[in-house]
Amino acid sequence: MPDKKTNIKQQMAPSQLAHNHFVRPTPAESATALISVVFKANSDRRVPVEGLPRGRLTRIAYLTCMRRNVIPEAFFSELQAELGIRGYAIIDLGDVVALIPASTVRKWVRIRSDKVTDIARSIEDGSFDFAAKDHEIKLALNQQNDATEADE
Repeated sequence: MPDKKTNIKQQMAPSQLAHNHFVRPTPAESATALISVVFKANSDRRVPVEGLPRGRLTRIAYLTCMRRNVIPEAFFSELQAELGIRGYAIIDLGDVVALIPASTVRKWVRIRSDKVTDIARSIEDGSFDFAAKDHEIKLALNQQNDATEADE
């Protein structure tokens, strides 16, 4: 029996060490793993969610599930596609990653291309007021935060 100071990796057979240390899931496998985590977390809830469950993970939990220290851009693109095939969308907020049913995203307000074109033109001709728009965004955010605090 190894003493308590022996490193766990030293106690593992070489095949176990190689499996546990080097195997990384593909984007398809990662999508399945992430969705499984969301399903598991939602199955533990007292009040079930209607339809497909949603969830959020910390950056550390997300990276742990992927068996990676960083997520390369190409991997993330493939992961997005694989999640889409499975009916999910991923939102990466830096310190938190959210998995939501793609049907939820499809219900959001659609931003028409003419609106984007109007703003792009005003930026190009110098008439877009960044400071005023930034102020509008901050006011809306503050109102949202105030409403959230009132609900609690």
